[in-house]
Amino acid sequence: MTDQVPLGLPGLSRQKSVLEKEVEKNDAQATAIVDQALADEKAHSQPVFQYDMELKGCVFVGHTNTDLDSIAAGIAASHLFGGTPARASEINTETEWVLEKWGFKLPEMFKDIEGVQDRDVCLVDFNQRSQLTEGVQESKIKGIIDHHALRDGAVAVDYPIYIDIRPWGSVATILSHTYFRNRVKLPKNIAGLLL
Repeated sequence: MTDQVPLGLPGLSRQKSVLEKEVEKNDAQATAIVDQALADEKAHSQPVFQYDMELKGCVFVGHTNTDLDSIAAGIAASHLFGGTPARASEINTETEWVLEKWGFKLPEMFKDIEGVQDRDVCLVDFNQRSQLTEGVQESKIKGIIDHHALRDGAVAVDYPIYIDIRPWGSVATILSHTYFRNRVKLPKNIAGLLL
């Protein structure tokens, strides 16, 4: 273990901070504790993921003014619940950059997904009928994951559905919490996407 950190140019380095030295010193012990906790958890726990059957196989689509939160939510929810991410419109440059940064392909437009008319749907990052993308049949909606207020014009169906609406800053935060709450490992690239 060296006390110097290279700065990327020949001959240039800096002194490691006290924090960096302590992290290195305790890394092996911390890793062993986390590994043991995960092994204990796996050996002694029953599946706690209650909702996987309700949303399994859904197409996860955001609102018609597609932004990073709606795209990230569609991708993360499709991974978490075993479905397909979709988008409702073209994306902005911020979303394009983040998808590229974390190694994700641009989700297909909802209406272009083969057989989408026969698939169940979960709405992410919205709950208003006015924001439904072309092709979404209300009779196929099985869930809503959102952080916006319920108002007049909210999607209403004739049967109970999965609803997770919280007064939090983003759907990305809600889904991150859902991963943690259900003890599902959050892959690094999805964690980055949800930042």
